[in-house]
Amino acid sequence: MTLGIAVLGWAHGHVNLYADEISRMEDAKIITSWDHDRERGERNGAQFGCGSTTQLEEA
Repeated sequence: MTLGIAVLGWAHGHVNLYADEISRMEDAKIITSWDHDRERGERNGAQFGCGSTTQLEEA
């Protein structure tokens, strides 16, 4: 079983480190993300292979 994870905001200084660790796990995957800054969300979503939205309800 794989645990699907949503990242709710990419602004925190350590979130990319956490996302990198999650991406190496066999039983967890980042499936979506949210950020109020569309450019930052799309950039990080692409980096970690997940979608991104500016609408929290969609994450």
